Amino acid sequence: MQKLLFFAGKSLLLATCCCGLITAVQAEIVKFKFDRGRPWGGEGGATGVWQGVVVEVDGNMVTPKFAIQRRIFVNWWVDLPAQKVQACPLSKDGFSSSADCITAEGKSIQLPAGKNPYTYSYKFLYVGEKGGTSEESFRLDTN
Repeated sequence: MQKLLFFAGKSLLLATCCCGLITAVQAEIVKFKFDRGRPWGGEGGATGVWQGVVVEVDGNMVTPKFAIQRRIFVNWWVDLPAQKVQACPLSKDGFSSSADCITAEGKSIQLPAGKNPYTYSYKFLYVGEKGGTSEESFRLDTN
């Protein structure tokens, strides 16, 4: 039996051994950033500094969002969380397989126990700043 406890940006995996003892292993949350463009001029004199996909992987939980960094006199971030996430297994040639895809409503997707999040490709839908739904896709790299 395994349980995850979350604290201060990290999780603690508790596993019960065959003899009934509880062992603890700290699992790190891994963050990925995928750049989606160059700086641009924004509304009201703001300059867009960075935009892209930010993904947190905590064990088998994958949480993507679209993020935008702007600057007028100070920097500020706009985070647009996922509304729906899809994970599709990668085939041996590296392409996504449309068979056996998993879809989750909400900002995260939980992969089945024992599955490796690096062996999937992902798509997610988010609502943009001015409304309307946009889609982004990504693959996690183990390097």
